[in-house]
Amino acid sequence: MDVRKWTFRIAGVIVALLGGFVLLKGYESVILITVATILIIVGVSLWMAATPESYNAGSSDMVMMIGMGQPKKIEDIYEAYKNVETPLGSAWLGKLYTMRAKAMIFGPNFQGEYLYFWLARNGKIGYLGYSNLDNFIRKQLTQPVIPLKKGTGNGTKDYFIITDLQKELKGNMEYYIKTGKVLPFSKMSL
Repeated sequence: MDVRKWTFRIAGVIVALLGGFVLLKGYESVILITVATILIIVGVSLWMAATPESYNAGSSDMVMMIGMGQPKKIEDIYEAYKNVETPLGSAWLGKLYTMRAKAMIFGPNFQGEYLYFWLARNGKIGYLGYSNLDNFIRKQLTQPVIPLKKGTGNGTKDYFIITDLQKELKGNMEYYIKTGKVLPFSKMSL
């Protein structure tokens, strides 16, 4: 994680400084001001993506980064969560159209909302996301051991419950990474 942190931080500073240089040299040109602004935004984004703490502090709740410590495999994490009941049923493995890697998926509910977790290529960083586009699920690789209860997920409060579940799952996964144990989920219901 330290190599990633410093690589992203140094790259972020270099790109942002390049943007500042372009801005100083081309302050009379709308095109150069636009390029400089984009470079500065990319530099700040690289800086923020350096660690899970800075990524999560600066991003929305749609996707959260989780540091794995040691490289992990999605199948091992799935084995730990496949028998754990959540308001979206238990986890199952699938593939999404937006990524090559396998994802661990919770849901979807009646409205097509689900949580998904995947690992970066090296297995040292995981991302926990929320989506309401169940058409992005390309293939179901396993079946949930505990299916979603019928009739759940059809109210306007569901989005807030799912984002609360996402935060709880993030904390649960961080605990699992440290201890190897999965905590039971709170009894929130959709």
